[in-house]
Amino acid sequence: MRLAVIGFSHKNTPLSLREALAFDREKAVAIAKTLINQDVIEESMAVVTCNRTEIYSIGSCLEGIRETTYQILAETIGVDVAELTNVSYCYFEAEGLRHIFRVASSLDAMVVGEAQVLGQFKAAYQTAVEYNTVGPYLHKACHAAFRVAKRVRTETDVAALPVSIGSLAIDLAIEAYPDLSRANVLLIGAGEMSSL
Repeated sequence: MRLAVIGFSHKNTPLSLREALAFDREKAVAIAKTLINQDVIEESMAVVTCNRTEIYSIGSCLEGIRETTYQILAETIGVDVAELTNVSYCYFEAEGLRHIFRVASSLDAMVVGEAQVLGQFKAAYQTAVEYNTVGPYLHKACHAAFRVAKRVRTETDVAALPVSIGSLAIDLAIEAYPDLSRANVLLIGAGEMSSL
């Protein structure tokens, strides 16, 4: 079996496409189920964080996984396959596994060490387990990623200070306006990041 990671970084993706790729739990499940119903893909899960959307798949043919994933995503969000391929990245086999480890460990996050990324990764895995879209290969890969993330957090200084996009925004606001109690603040956004 072969591992393919196909992803979309929000910094390289146009806003309209970014919004279409910001799958909620139900859409992530639907995509994974559709993918595993294809002949070429046996296991699949979608990971959506504040900075990326990625599809992890296991199958016998890497090119088949890649083509099938682009086709299903394009049909699901209503765009051309070419539009997706132009803004995506792909990692295969060992390189894909290294990438998964970096994502779970928050080493490839907007804010390095942000603990929420591991939580989002774990939630995506639990959803995939609940809906039976992962099998022995992705189980093994994800559990290895959890172990790597734990080691990164405990054996390095990456978690020395609590960091998140929200905490950085507050630090910048205090730097600009030391007495925030006297400042008017307008927060534009929605979802978990805005709440934080």
